[in-house]
Amino acid sequence: MDFILPPLVFNAGYTMRKKKFFDNLGNITMNGLFVTVLCFVIYGFGTIALVNMNINMLNYYNER
Repeated sequence: MDFILPPLVFNAGYTMRKKKFFDNLGNITMNGLFVTVLCFVIYGFGTIALVNMNINMLNYYNER
């Protein structure tokens, strides 16, 4: 799927009419911003949770 999906997405975007793209530009932008912020929050809270659990490679190697 990793090899097939990018050409399909590229083809869909390349053959799209300009009017359709600009009609949906607001939706495309809002979706991009929403997903970016959502990923930032998820990774941020995940990092904070790992730091609070004191999980890091230094502790892992010192226990051996």
